[in-house]
Amino acid sequence: MEIAILNKGTLKIKSKNATLIVDPSSLSPKTDADAILFLSKQENDLSKIQNYRLVVKGAGEYEAGGIKISAANSENELVYTLDVDSVKVLIGSSNAVNSLREKLSECQIAVLNANEDFNESIVSSLEPQVLIIYGEKSEDALKKIGKTEVAKTNKYSTTAEKLPQELEVINLE
Repeated sequence: MEIAILNKGTLKIKSKNATLIVDPSSLSPKTDADAILFLSKQENDLSKIQNYRLVVKGAGEYEAGGIKISAANSENELVYTLDVDSVKVLIGSSNAVNSLREKLSECQIAVLNANEDFNESIVSSLEPQVLIIYGEKSEDALKKIGKTEVAKTNKYSTTAEKLPQELEVINLE
């Protein structure tokens, strides 16, 4: 599985059999995807995404190319729990995840958009093996969890067998 940042707020999640795009915009490069996920209910631009079969804009259970997708609603935002190549991945804005954390189960990888103030206690409640932070306030979020020496990268790749035992923090930029 690979998690990559395509531009400021757009992610690409690629499994062995499918590709998901999270929050595409007009700045996204042209790319193919099996499904498109939206974290917020604002209008996004689908013009650069090709061959998609599913667009998720609301809470519910979905499936795309073998990836199980569960979306939960938090006011005007969605939080996703994905099963990607036997890895449980949680994706959402730090604010939405914080408001739903009582309802969310532990995950192996947490992907958080630090677009607002970051509550570091969500990390301990989710207990991820890998924490991936991106967004406008990613530097502030990293400071709050005490990880200021995190290298910036544009993608993270792993498999279920290669997940770390200790928390690994990734700054996607």
